[in-house]
Amino acid sequence: MANNQNPSGLQNSDEIDLLELLAKFVITIKSNFKLIVGAFVVGSLLGLAYNQLVPKTFESRMLVSSEILTESLSKTLAEDLFKLIKEKNITALSNKLSISPKVASKVSKIEISNAIEKSDGIKEEEKINLTVTCQTSDNTIWPDLQTGIVNYFEDNDYVKIRVEQKRNYYTEIIKKSIKS
Repeated sequence: MANNQNPSGLQNSDEIDLLELLAKFVITIKSNFKLIVGAFVVGSLLGLAYNQLVPKTFESRMLVSSEILTESLSKTLAEDLFKLIKEKNITALSNKLSISPKVASKVSKIEISNAIEKSDGIKEEEKINLTVTCQTSDNTIWPDLQTGIVNYFEDNDYVKIRVEQKRNYYTEIIKKSIKS
């Protein structure tokens, strides 16, 4: 004969008494109420302190489309800016971007990436859509920073030479089309 009793003489049961389980839960909460409230208060105070003491950081992205700039040139230019930010060379950064030192001091990161996700099969000359990502501690400097970044790209010697070459090329095309 099969014996369905365990050594203590009680029968095995797969049933769960929900009322008993709820009663155990309530008793546990009541016995640890002070600990739970204390942990909640300490956690809330730590969260509030963190929110007040850690400086806020804002991030913005700008899409740059150019027939002149390439991803590699743009990344080199951005690395130069990021080095200045890392070195905290505010004067040089403000001069390069043509922005005030006050605005330059609030910039914490400038990064450039290709706007097209998979750029492996694309030729360097065709990589003309770039994403410029900036982080700053002040949300009001975006217009000045955007203008400064565009001016920085436009004032690059390589870009100036390429613009002049394209201008001459189109001028020659126009002259040839007028003569025909």
